Amino acid sequence: MGLQSQIVGLSVAYVVLAALLLVVVLRVRAPWPLKVAAVVVTSIFYGVAFFRVEGLPGWSAAGPLPPQFQLLWARVVDPNPLDRDPGAVHVWVEELDTANIPSGQPRAYRLPYSPTLAAKVEAARDEILAAVLGLAENQTHAARFSGRSAGCR
Repeated sequence: MGLQSQIVGLSVAYVVLAALLLVVVLRVRAPWPLKVAAVVVTSIFYGVAFFRVEGLPGWSAAGPLPPQFQLLWARVVDPNPLDRDPGAVHVWVEELDTANIPSGQPRAYRLPYSPTLAAKVEAARDEILAAVLGLAENQTHAARFSGRSAGCR
């Protein structure tokens, strides 16, 4: 399920909750100021929740990258004029402290697409892939000499 369908699903859920609130406000005998406060607080909650959804783990954040980080993986989405998609560069990074030690949880970021950035990120991703494949090849090679299988651990 894509990001757009997630947003549509959340919007439908908000409409259903708003309809339930409307029924409660119209049917319950309570002072009008309390009813108005319930509607205002619920509306504010909708706005805050809608704009904070982007911060959910797993969704690429549009914010700035950490000052120092280690690239874990990347994906380049080329622009598609037919879908009016401007493209994006998604990177999964882990922030590094001043001693170049990982300090925190890995996080996904979405960067605006540019051909230069896309080329640099794809080159870095290819280096990561080559290192992983080299590690797997070394494990297979070592397993041949030891008589064990070369499963990744």
